[in-house]
Amino acid sequence: MTIREIRNSADLNPGELNALLTQLNRELPALAPDAWQRVLESPNTIVVVAFSDGPPHAVGMGALAWYRVASGAKGWIEDVVVAEGFRGRGIGSLVVGYLIDRARELGMQAVYLTSNPQRQAANRLYQRLGFVRRDTNCYKLDL
Repeated sequence: MTIREIRNSADLNPGELNALLTQLNRELPALAPDAWQRVLESPNTIVVVAFSDGPPHAVGMGALAWYRVASGAKGWIEDVVVAEGFRGRGIGSLVVGYLIDRARELGMQAVYLTSNPQRQAANRLYQRLGFVRRDTNCYKLDL
């Protein structure tokens, strides 16, 4: 298993990543290679992919996005997903751990994430990695 930061869409199989995203949320539309490239080129985003041994296939992924505001440097971990047939092997822990390490290197004061309460294994993973559930509301406004 290898975890790699991806900076160029030529270094990934968009179909494999789209399949992973579908496992995270079936309503997400597939991204074309040029859309993936825009994500990868974003100056405040890191995308990491877990590749299987042997012929490399994307079996997990996650992203870190960050920003600086008056209250400090903050990061958000997003789009963490492990392929269904590869869950329970520590891949999610490797992906999130890598992103946490990168957040530290970038000087983030805190890293946030959200997770659907029904994703019980993911919620246990985040708690094992030191994330603390906050007593706050998370809001969304579609634009």
